[in-house]
Amino acid sequence: MKKYWITFFLVLSLLLVNGEKTSAQTVAEQNTSLNNWKISLTGKAFPNSNTALKLTLAENERSMQHAVLSRLNKDPKKNYLFSNVTAWKTNSTQITITATNIEKMATLYQTPNSIYYRNAAFKQDILYSLQWFYSHIYNEKVTNAYGNWYDWQIGTPISLVNSLALMKAEIPSAQLQSYLKAIDRFAPATASDRYIGTGANRINKGFIVTMRGVIGGNQAKINLGAEIVKRVYTPVTSGDGFYADGSFIQHTNTPYTTGYGAEILARSADFYQLLAGTKTLSGFKSLPTIFTYLDTTYLPVLYKDEVLDMTRGRGASLKAISNQQVAQTMLYDMFTISQKKYKCVLSWEICQYYKIFNYQSITKSRFLQKPYPSTSAIIPNGPT
Repeated sequence: MKKYWITFFLVLSLLLVNGEKTSAQTVAEQNTSLNNWKISLTGKAFPNSNTALKLTLAENERSMQHAVLSRLNKDPKKNYLFSNVTAWKTNSTQITITATNIEKMATLYQTPNSIYYRNAAFKQDILYSLQWFYSHIYNEKVTNAYGNWYDWQIGTPISLVNSLALMKAEIPSAQLQSYLKAIDRFAPATASDRYIGTGANRINKGFIVTMRGVIGGNQAKINLGAEIVKRVYTPVTSGDGFYADGSFIQHTNTPYTTGYGAEILARSADFYQLLAGTKTLSGFKSLPTIFTYLDTTYLPVLYKDEVLDMTRGRGASLKAISNQQVAQTMLYDMFTISQKKYKCVLSWEICQYYKIFNYQSITKSRFLQKPYPSTSAIIPNGPT
C-alpha cells in the first residue's frame, strides 16, 4: 500500500510540473459540451406514462410560477427584478437569489415536456432578466463587491453560466460577450491567484472558468480552468485536501469528506458530463485522480444508505439535509463518474434499502431525468 501511494504522489507531482493544456475545442465539440450540459440541467424528453417525472416537473413549474415568475418586475421605475428580492444593493445573498431565479426560468424554458418549453413570451422574460441583471447588478464595472465573497465569485456566476449555456442560441452575440465579461470580472485570471481558495471553492471556480471558456469559445479560459482544477486532486500532508489515508480536510483541520468533499465529488461528475465525447476531456489530466478517491475517500464513509456524521463538518447540524440525502446524491455522482463499477454499488444500495431510497431526491437535486440502472435487473451483489 505504501508503494502504491509513493507512486501516486510521483505521478501527480509530474502533473503539477507539466501545464494542464487541453486540445483546442472545435465548434462541433463546443456544441457537444453545451448540449451535454443542457441535458444535465434539464433532462431529456420522457413519455407521458412516466408519472413520477410528470409530478416532479409539475412541482417545479408551480414553484417557479409562484416564487419567481409571478414576482418578476418589468417596471423601469422600480429598482429590483423580483418583488421579494429588493435589498440586493446591501445584501449580496440577494444577488445570488436573483441569478438563481433567472436560472430556474432558463431551465424550464429548455426542459422538454414543460409547459414553458421554448415559449416565446417566456423567452422574452428571460432575456429581459439577463439584461437587467447585467445592467444593474453584475457587470465588469463593479468596484464594490460588498457582503459575502462567495456570492460574487461562486454562487452568482455558477447560476449565470448555467443560464448562458441554456440560452446562448437566443442571446445576441454582443450581449453574450458583455455577460461573459461580467464573469471574467470576478473569476480568477491565473491559477496562482492568491484568493482562489482550496478544495470545493477551487473546483467551483475552475468549473466557472471552464464553462465561460466553452460558452465563449475561448480556449485560453478552458486551459485555465483545467490548470485551476488540477491542484484540487493533489494529495496533501497538511492543511486542506485529500490525504493518503483517505481522509479529506477543509477549513484547515475539519473532516469534510461528505461536506465540501461531496461538493468536489459532484463537481467532478459535472466535468465528466460537460466534456463527454470531446477531446477536451483528455486535457484535464488530473481529473481521473477522482477514481482513486472514489475507493479510498468516498466509499468508506457510506454506511446503510447514510454518511457518517463525523465527516460532514458543520453540515451535520443542518436539519433540512439528512445524512441519507447526502449519501444518495453522492452515490449518484459516483455512478456518473464510474458507471461500470458503481452501477453495482448503487444497485446494491437500492436493493438493500429500496423502501427508503428516494430516487426522486436525486432527480430533484439535479432536476429531472438521468440515465439510471433498471431496478428490474438489479442483482444485490454489494459494493466491490
